Order: sequence, then C-alpha cells, then structure tokens
Amino acid sequence: SGFAIDIAKAIEKRSGLKFTFKAYPTWAAVMSALKEREATAIANIGISPKRASALDFSVPYDTLKISYFIRATDTKTKTSEALIGRKIGVVGINRARSLLQKLGKHELVVFNTNSLSDAIFALISSQVDAVAYPEHMMLKTARSAGVSYRIRVVNPPLIEVLRGMAVRKGDAALLAKINAALEPFIKTKEFQTLYKKWFGAPAPYWN
Repeated sequence: SGFAIDIAKAIEKRSGLKFTFKAYPTWAAVMSALKEREATAIANIGISPKRASALDFSVPYDTLKISYFIRATDTKTKTSEALIGRKIGVVGINRARSLLQKLGKHELVVFNTNSLSDAIFALISSQVDAVAYPEHMMLKTARSAGVSYRIRVVNPPLIEVLRGMAVRKGDAALLAKINAALEPFIKTKEFQTLYKKWFGAPAPYWN
C-alpha cells in the first residue's frame, strides 16, 4: 500500500494496463530486477540525470522536498544557511541524514527510525535547533500530533527532487500508455484526494 501504489492503480483504470506489484529490499535490487527483466516499471522514483542512462521517466507526479523545520517562534533564523554548526535532528535511515553527514556542516542528533514524533517534540522543546526531513511527511505527522502551528519551514530546502514512474530505457510504448493516463489524472480532484489521504491536508486556522 502507499501513495505510489494508489497512483499506479488509478493508471490501471485509465490505461487498460494491469500491474502486479512486487517489493524489493533495496533500490539496487529494484534496478537489478529491471535490468534482468524481472520487472517492467517502477511505481515511484526520483528523476535524475544519473538514472536516465538506464531509465525513461514518466511525467512527474510528486516532489520529494527535504526541508529544514525550525520552531515557529524562532524569528532570528531567516534562512537554512544560518543553521550551519547548529544541532539538527535527523531520523534513522533517511536521505536527510545521509546528505547532512556528507556535508559535515552540522551537529547531527539522530532519532530512532520510527520516532519522527520524538524529533518534532525535541525541536519544540529546544533540544535541537532544527529537524531535516521530507516535508510532506513531517507536516502530516505534526498535524496528527496537533503541533503543526509550533513549527515552520526555513528555506532553501536541503534538496528537492521530482518523482514519477519509470520504465526500462527504450520502452517507449509502455511509457506512452502510462503518460497518456497519468498526465490528465494529476489534474483531477481524485488525485488531490489521494494526496490528502497519504500526506494529510492543513487544518483550518479556526476550529
């Protein structure tokens, strides 16, 4: 289950294609399955020039934005560059952690993989100066906990990557069928409903 699976099922209805889903433990295993023709397409993957040597991508339908979150009351921090050298919360095995470790410009505080809420409350209670995490999941968790008004994003983000479906390089016929269904679908209310289902929607200011 997941956002990408629901998108793929919507494409099935609109294209006449039939997908069978198979999970792999790593991205390397996914790429190997495509190369060995055990798999035909990938439901959701970051679109990048490096991967374009082996894959052809659909139109994008999502954006992975890893952002820095600070306390809403922190009015001194104007940009994320001001966070260099400060305590940044990261969660377990996550892209934000690996990117920041490579940069080596922050003091990282690592939280358990399943404890994003711990990182959020550590931020609110000033145990860390910021948390770096994929934006839509961070906001969904904060909304569920009723504390989204206590945090805010500070730009620029750590990274922003368009995501879409992918097929084996040169499989133009399959890609055309996917795009013919996907491109109009992402402009519909149904797509918005799926997005809200998985990532939540902002609560009204007044309640």
